[in-house]
Amino acid sequence: MVRQLENLLKELGWADGFRIPVANEANKALEEQVEHSIKKKGELTIQFEDLSDRVDSLLKHTQNVKVEHQQNQDILIAHKRQMETEKNLYQTAKAEQASYEWELRLINKAFHELGERHFILQNGIITHTERLEKLKANVKWDKDVLLSWEENVAKDNEHTQLLARYAVEDESKSKELELTRVRLCAEVDERNQLLTKIIGDVESLERVLDRTAKMFRQAHSERQEFISQWEGSVQVLHQRDYDIHSRVQEISMLRAEARKKLEILREQGQFFRNEVNNNKETEAQISLITRSAIRLRDDYSTLLNTIDELTSELGTMQRTLTGTALHLENQRQRKKVLANDNVAKHNHIKELVEVVQRTKERLAQVTDRTMSAAERAQHLEEMIKCEEKTIDILLQDTRKLSDKLFKTQQELSDLKKQEEQHHIEIRGLESEKSVVLSHIQRTQKELQYQREIIYNKEFEAQMIESRIGHLTGTGQDAEEKEANEKKIAELEEVLNEKMATFDLLTAQNQRLENRMQRLTKALSAGSAELEKLVDKRQDKILLTDGGQKQLKLNKVHNQEKQVEENILLLRVAQAERAIAQEGNKVHTLEKQKLELDAAMKERKVEIGVHKDVLFIQKRNLSEEKSHLIADIKACELKISQLQKKYDIVMSSLGQAEDGEQLSVTYFKIKVIYVIRYVTMMLISCPK
Repeated sequence: MVRQLENLLKELGWADGFRIPVANEANKALEEQVEHSIKKKGELTIQFEDLSDRVDSLLKHTQNVKVEHQQNQDILIAHKRQMETEKNLYQTAKAEQASYEWELRLINKAFHELGERHFILQNGIITHTERLEKLKANVKWDKDVLLSWEENVAKDNEHTQLLARYAVEDESKSKELELTRVRLCAEVDERNQLLTKIIGDVESLERVLDRTAKMFRQAHSERQEFISQWEGSVQVLHQRDYDIHSRVQEISMLRAEARKKLEILREQGQFFRNEVNNNKETEAQISLITRSAIRLRDDYSTLLNTIDELTSELGTMQRTLTGTALHLENQRQRKKVLANDNVAKHNHIKELVEVVQRTKERLAQVTDRTMSAAERAQHLEEMIKCEEKTIDILLQDTRKLSDKLFKTQQELSDLKKQEEQHHIEIRGLESEKSVVLSHIQRTQKELQYQREIIYNKEFEAQMIESRIGHLTGTGQDAEEKEANEKKIAELEEVLNEKMATFDLLTAQNQRLENRMQRLTKALSAGSAELEKLVDKRQDKILLTDGGQKQLKLNKVHNQEKQVEENILLLRVAQAERAIAQEGNKVHTLEKQKLELDAAMKERKVEIGVHKDVLFIQKRNLSEEKSHLIADIKACELKISQLQKKYDIVMSSLGQAEDGEQLSVTYFKIKVIYVIRYVTMMLISCPK
């Protein structure tokens, strides 16, 4: 009874809404005005929601801009502080450089003073040697002068006393010179010790400066890494703000589209209510669509059969092509065998020609020999018979070979023709294959097109059936509600699965991040420890090298001092001998010869000592050169290994689509972007 009343009210026009049945013109105008006001109110509400969303997004964007401005200010302050520290370090480095230059000038000045003192000592030694030479020249008298001098000495002892006094004076002068030499040697040793101490201080200061510079470079690189990480974080925040803004715009656009779709849906509902009485045409269209679908299914089955036939034909052609290729390969092998046989026959012919040539030479030798005419004739007849037999055999072999060569050439021409025919057949089969493949591709495209048409027609049929179900009555509301509930349950299950997957991925990502942090910390600690050990090793190596160099320099200086001391001892001995010769009363030519021989031997010993010193210096230089070459090669090898390792790591990462080399930072950013995209997709899924 209630259902009949509802149907009666619907027929009268008394349904949900503000429509009044059996209304006059004024009521109808009022109804249209109310409807217009409601529509306007809905539009204004939509505009208000859009404006409120835009205001909220602008406020959020303003906050993000403030945060970004603060971060930029922090970055600028950090950069300014870094510039100030670099400026201060530059000033300190300049001051240290000036102090080092001043110390180097002092060292150079000390070296110059030592050089002058050494030059003065050398000049003193030269003057004393000249005086000794003069004394030697004065004491070189011949026998007559010596005899006269002895007579004069015997006559007058005053000359002897004078010579004794001169000898005492010369001995006192030599002692003074010896004391001066000892004092100068002591001063030279003191200056050398002072110079060694200054050089050690300079080297220790240089090592301290190197370590300070290395620590500064490390701190500077760490600061740069922090600033780059900060900039990367700012870029990520910018990207996040941009993504949020784009998602807000997309949401506003989707809301506008949803409102448009609702308007269209209302219009379609009105249109469907107006087209209830025109369902016969729809049923006719459904029958036509059904017939066309049946026809398309038949066409689809025929296309499948055609594709099967073409596939079987293609397999047959491929097998034929394979057999033809095998036959062609066999013919080529046979051609190679015949060609080798032909070459062997030609070589045999050349050998026979050589035999004929040797026979002719033998004939010429026989004709040149001295023998009787009868013997020569008999020998010639035998040779002619042998040669005729040999020629007959050769002619037979030549005919056989020519026949075989002719047959081989014919077979070779036949094989070439067969090869050309096979090539033509292969090209024809390839063209047929390409035609069949193109036909298959066209058939597949047509099949895909027909499938799309069938799908569209089936979708249209389902839509029309659903419309018919909506138009024919409310009997399907329960079924539709049940279907919607099932769909909602399925979607909830899918959502639960997606959320579980998301939770699993989030947990795995967190574990991976924790593991990456632990590995990063371990790597950083290991690298820091390795750098410390490398620095310590480098310091020890520098100290060792400095000690070795100082030891070598000390050895060289010691050897030079020993040589100088030996030279001075030799010269002092020479001076003592010269003074003793002056003091002696009798000098003979044999004694002078012995003295000259001794001087020559001493000079040879001095030259040998110089040679030994030079040889030791040369050996030390060669050892130092070999050490330097080995160090350079080790450094070059290490640099090449590091370069190859870096190239291998960078090539293993691959390249991007634009050809740019990928890095570890790129993969980290990509992983973060994928996780964020999956999160946004899961959030935007309908619940």
